[in-house]
Amino acid sequence: MPTDSSCQVLTAGFSFHRKPYAMVQPEGVKNYLLRLQTDGRCRARIDGDMSLVDAGDLLLLILTSLMS
Repeated sequence: MPTDSSCQVLTAGFSFHRKPYAMVQPEGVKNYLLRLQTDGRCRARIDGDMSLVDAGDLLLLILTSLMS
């Protein structure tokens, strides 16, 4: 198993949203976005469908169209 892999945290923070968060990256992302729902509930578009996200759920944004 290679040992030269690394993970670097570029930013971390907390936010409270009243409006939906949208992100458009037509050429893909160089990094991943991890989102932990710490309190309450929200909805997220997952595989094209709106899904309920509860406290404790972790989302990892990956653009599958770029994975090969």
